Amino acid sequence: MAETLWQALQGLDNLVKVFLLSMLPVTELRATIPLAVALEIPLEKAFIAAYLGNILPAPFILLLLEPLSRHWRFLANIVNWSYRRSARNRTQIEKYGPWGLLLFVAIPLPATGVWTGSLIASLLRLPFFTSLLAIAGGALVAAILVSLATIGIFKLASVLSWLAIAALILLLVIWCWLKGRR
Repeated sequence: MAETLWQALQGLDNLVKVFLLSMLPVTELRATIPLAVALEIPLEKAFIAAYLGNILPAPFILLLLEPLSRHWRFLANIVNWSYRRSARNRTQIEKYGPWGLLLFVAIPLPATGVWTGSLIASLLRLPFFTSLLAIAGGALVAAILVSLATIGIFKLASVLSWLAIAALILLLVIWCWLKGRR
């Protein structure tokens, strides 16, 4: 499916394609980072484009899902179906709060990304800023894990500098979240 979407975006720069495909719930950064590396886009650029594209939909989902689902029956049906489907994940997120949401989004498996995390946070009516920080932190961890899996653990030394920067960003996000809770 990613290849079909890729071909539909013909004429655009490959990095722009990575950014756009990362916004979609089907591909997110879990598919676009390996795809970008396979197309010989440098990992650092692929990482940044995929991460930014992946987290871009989160604030819109968090803010607009509930109000729009009240006005559009089609969207309400999707929300209701998603709510029932995410029931098993919902209990863990309710139990652990923002940390549960961060860990849920961080797991680089299908149906555990930014879209699903944002949907669950919206349905649980978790605070916007806290949810956004947890989702952004989880996406950062997922991007790191997917990048490591993509390049192989033995090439870790060659990317240690940007990996350290990503870890510092994650720590800053956690610190801001903790500071905001006081």
